[in-house]
Amino acid sequence: MPEYTKDPDVGLMLRFQRGDEDAFTKLVEKYQKSVLNTVYRYTNDRAACEDLAQDVFVRVWNARERYAPTAKFGTWLFRIVVNLCLSSR
Repeated sequence: MPEYTKDPDVGLMLRFQRGDEDAFTKLVEKYQKSVLNTVYRYTNDRAACEDLAQDVFVRVWNARERYAPTAKFGTWLFRIVVNLCLSSR
C-alpha cells in the first residue's frame, strides 16, 4: 500500500473534494504558515508573499475536483507553491 494512503491530509482533501468545506479550512490552518514562509523565501517581499500564498489556496480550491492522490498532500501542495513562485518571477 503506498505511503500516501496513510496521510491524514490526503483524507482531508478527499473529504473536501466531496464537499466538506471544513476539511479545506483545516488544511489551510495547518499549512498556511509553512506556505507563507516558503513563498517568502522565494520572493523576499511580504506583500507579494501574502498574495501568492492566497493564490496557492485558491488553486487548491479550484483543483479539488481534479485532485487524485499520488503522493502525500504536502508534496502536492508544495509543488503548487514552487510552481507559482517560479512563474511569478
